[in-house]
Amino acid sequence: MPGSQGSVGARLDVETYRVLMTSLRRYFGTTVVDCETLPAEVARTALTTTHARVLVSPATVEGVAATRTVLDWIDGLHRALLPTTAVVLTHATPDTTLDAADAARYLESGGARVLTLPYDRHLAAGGAVRTGLLGQGAREASARLAATVMDRAAARATRPGRAPGTPPPGAAPDPGR
Repeated sequence: MPGSQGSVGARLDVETYRVLMTSLRRYFGTTVVDCETLPAEVARTALTTTHARVLVSPATVEGVAATRTVLDWIDGLHRALLPTTAVVLTHATPDTTLDAADAARYLESGGARVLTLPYDRHLAAGGAVRTGLLGQGAREASARLAATVMDRAAARATRPGRAPGTPPPGAAPDPGR
């Protein structure tokens, strides 16, 4: 999609985005949209029309503070969006002073789910991701992220009005939760 703020190709507008996404949904169960490159009105549409969203934040004090601002903005768009949002705290260095538990509590207020992606030498090098070169921790964190996002997306699609993972009224509790 030519979404790079009009600097490469035609500027993407909301109507073109909607037509494109409707077409893609016919063929793909999951679509990833990098909202950072989209014009603001298209990014807003992308955030509010998806089943789930993932915010990626560096595991730094500055990154957490900026992500909290984005979460507050998303919450202002529609209160039901945070329970279907996941935040990934990424560790770019092996040693970090950020207290991940405190950061998670701070970011999870409002319903977003916070996961961490530990430092991984292959990811830190940049470039194309080759899954065979990922460390065990990064592979496991990626699998948890995928499961969390799909669970939150399915919760929005099948259980409107309830928090992700909440069983319907009268249902027996899931012992696996």
